[in-house]
Amino acid sequence: MAAGRGEFFRSFLEGLEKKPEQPAPARGQPGPGRGKPGPGAQQPGPGGGKTGDRRWQRRPKAAPSSVSSWPERGTEKNKAYFPKMNLMERLPSEILIKILSYLDASSLSCIGHVSKLFHHLANDENLNVSWELTVCDCWGRENTLVQSRAYFFESSVIVRWSGGSFPEYQYISNIQLHGVRKETLKSPGVRKPGWRSLILKLDMKCQRGRFLGKDRLIKLIHLSPGFIVGVWRGLSAVAFIMVSLHFHRLVEKSLLGSPVCPYSEPVDLPRVDNSDSEFGLHGYTLHFVLHNTGTEIMSGHFRQLSCCRVQIQRGLLELKVINRTNLSQHRSLSGNIKMPWKSEALEGSVESCCIITLTLLDEFQKPFWCVSSPIRAKNAKKKLTFDYSGEHFLMEYLSAEGQVKMKLVWLKEQKQFFLISLAVYIPVYKVNKHFSRKY
Repeated sequence: MAAGRGEFFRSFLEGLEKKPEQPAPARGQPGPGRGKPGPGAQQPGPGGGKTGDRRWQRRPKAAPSSVSSWPERGTEKNKAYFPKMNLMERLPSEILIKILSYLDASSLSCIGHVSKLFHHLANDENLNVSWELTVCDCWGRENTLVQSRAYFFESSVIVRWSGGSFPEYQYISNIQLHGVRKETLKSPGVRKPGWRSLILKLDMKCQRGRFLGKDRLIKLIHLSPGFIVGVWRGLSAVAFIMVSLHFHRLVEKSLLGSPVCPYSEPVDLPRVDNSDSEFGLHGYTLHFVLHNTGTEIMSGHFRQLSCCRVQIQRGLLELKVINRTNLSQHRSLSGNIKMPWKSEALEGSVESCCIITLTLLDEFQKPFWCVSSPIRAKNAKKKLTFDYSGEHFLMEYLSAEGQVKMKLVWLKEQKQFFLISLAVYIPVYKVNKHFSRKY
């Protein structure tokens, strides 16, 4: 679906840019390939004037009456006057919003970097999409909450609910996340109930919450895949609930499911890989981000990742992104690893935890593994490297879809973390299923 919308957008843009057919030259005028000026001659500009003619350098007061009156493409000078996206920006905002409504969230994120106008339109409430949380207790009572805040990042969004009437943590039976698109009526400020699309449903009987961290007021509990529950310390009352969502197919999940059944992703058949089956993984690309609710702690884009078949261990293929022994690959983090939180009038920050957002593309640049989830930094039991003096930490993310392992050093004098090792592990069965291999 996302591919179809992207194709529509590209076709629309190509239609706007399509070069008109040139009229046949009049009698006495040089045709193609005839009468070309020599190397030292001046090239005539549009309208018969010289290239340096000031009339051509001034922008016209009115838009051209037809596409045929626009200058020809192909020269650097003309490209400077009429950039590609300027043609789109001339359209009314209503038409642009209609076009953007056909894009998925990842495409919206990309187009948001083109210009200030596109950034504003692409982030206009994610096109009237919001997320609602339904919390059920052990007695069958339900409470639906509207999001308190959404924090948008390059490839993910964190949604928070607070200030509502939550049941105590031990009495929660299930949590449901729905995407909702509310239609605005003609009367200002009036909305009608929108379609609810189930994204996630957590059965607390099957969930084992993992401790993330704590401060003097709350403790954070991680519920897989991406939920964070803040519980008041000394009590079992819930202060807030947050969830981290990756942008991949998020619009489809938020709009195209039913109130009781999640959106079913289409099965894309993998392209034929004619490379040597003994070679293993090759040409993979990783976009990796560490962030919290307020800031981006680290971001990296890594290309041409590979793994030979002989490197398979314990049913996993290892993609080494940052090598511990290669000092030139080590990355500094822009700030502390922490998770700011807020609940009504109270706020704080929990150290040693944040969000990992990972997008792994296969050799054909198609999403192979996408995840956005809380992660915790733990003290390493032994020194990880002798190249740095400081406290050593480990960060690990584990799931059935893959694993991520990071090694970090805290430099006390510089007051910053250094990422000295990063590796991504892909289950062999996932690769075999995706590419019909037999590794």
